[in-house]
Amino acid sequence: MNRQAQLLIIDDSPTQAQSYANHLEAAGVHIMVATDGPQGLRMAESIQPDAILLDVRLPNMDGHQVCHRLKRNPKTQHIPVIMFTVSDNMADQDAGYEAGADAYIRKDRDAIQQILSKLAEYGFIAAR
Repeated sequence: MNRQAQLLIIDDSPTQAQSYANHLEAAGVHIMVATDGPQGLRMAESIQPDAILLDVRLPNMDGHQVCHRLKRNPKTQHIPVIMFTVSDNMADQDAGYEAGADAYIRKDRDAIQQILSKLAEYGFIAAR
């Protein structure tokens, strides 16, 4: 890889986003954070990150709506979207995939490893 991978985290919890950012930056990923859907959509279009980590529960516009818009926009539709949530609700997961999500993971103690695995699968970082 010739450059540092860029990941946009869209999460309304600054504490949660910072926790993920700290771990992912240690793995060599450049992190940008948006705190709601509209801000995330603007940043995705202007920055063109390598991948997006998208929380399902967001203010103003939920993660499924954000994913749907990202995947319908020709400028962002190519960006892999990894949706994540604390919920075990299969309906949420189904809605995420229907909105165009490329992956769906739970926010739990293994989430960082799952995110790193997905980024490696997409070729943005070396396999761990």
